[in-house]
Amino acid sequence: MRENLVWVAVSVVGIWLAVALASIFSPDLVTNSTRIPVAAIVSPIFGAFATFATLFVTLLSKGK
Repeated sequence: MRENLVWVAVSVVGIWLAVALASIFSPDLVTNSTRIPVAAIVSPIFGAFATFATLFVTLLSKGK
């Protein structure tokens, strides 16, 4: 049980580390003088979905 929670914590930290790296190092969308950091805007949304999916699957497998 405790070992499973450690792996869940490691995976959630990995998800948000990947989100942070993608937000920091991805190129911006440049049009004329406007710079839009598309990955910095969108990646936290996908990170939240990935975190939710990880926790949801963990809760489902906890009953087995």
